[in-house]
Amino acid sequence: MFPMSLFESQESDGSISIRKLFEKDALVSGKSDMELEDIAVCCARGGWPMAVITGVGDASFASDYNRAVIDGDISLADGKKRDRRLVGKLIRSLARNISTMTSTTTIHDDVKANSVEGVERRYSRKTIDDYLGALDSVFYTMDVPACGETVRSTTPLRESPKRQLCDPSLAVAALGMDHKGLMADRRTFGFIFESLCTRDLRVYMTPLGGEVTHYHDNSDLEVDLILEMPDGRWGAVEVKLSEAGIESGAANLLALKRKMERAGEKETRKTGSAEGKRGIPPEFMMVLTATGYAYVREDGVMVVPIGCLGP
Repeated sequence: MFPMSLFESQESDGSISIRKLFEKDALVSGKSDMELEDIAVCCARGGWPMAVITGVGDASFASDYNRAVIDGDISLADGKKRDRRLVGKLIRSLARNISTMTSTTTIHDDVKANSVEGVERRYSRKTIDDYLGALDSVFYTMDVPACGETVRSTTPLRESPKRQLCDPSLAVAALGMDHKGLMADRRTFGFIFESLCTRDLRVYMTPLGGEVTHYHDNSDLEVDLILEMPDGRWGAVEVKLSEAGIESGAANLLALKRKMERAGEKETRKTGSAEGKRGIPPEFMMVLTATGYAYVREDGVMVVPIGCLGP
């Protein structure tokens, strides 16, 4: 089970359906009623049903969840007792690195750098890996894997997952922030907003049997989220908090589409068939934004506010 999406909490009108986008039957038009501060409140509150029902606008439910995991819920994975200080430091490190491809080595170094002299500095990478595995087993972390075989160009891909938690509010709480803090720190807000979008897209893709992944190749072309269907169809999504990022997001999406087209042409020349695994074009390209209007650009890239997206 996932926390509630914005559609389930009735903050997104769901007028643009992920399922219909894959069926090429979606009208991409409309305007989100959500303002940027509304998005910040949703990120801080999270998709916890009780928080949604009671209208709590801060990260208090997420803070309680973090404390429960630190105080012992992490041990539900395998019954092993773990050091609560290290669990807390790992949670804060994961929050600082949310929506990035930060390595376990970097997290290990981060924990050591933010620890006092003594036992905490002696934790090995093996111990860190064990604790991260336990957090994953209790569904606290939900990293975004690299994309599958269908979304392959001729450029080798980086296989590292993107660090992600099951709900953006957990990171907000771990960082000691609230929605006002997010509004004041737009860089952090951008990473947290991607976490919110990832959560919602997972909620919408799961009933379709699909998966949310990411693309990052060795030429450093990156696309935030790839939506992969079981039959090989896929869509590409760039997440941008502000309208200022739409152009760069669209450029990345179009660059990936061109790479896939070249990969398809190369495979056709090699095999004499266009039915191979490489070079399958995306069903849609989307820049997912926080606010504003939904529309389709002349280059075919959709611009969709999260407050219009639904299953």
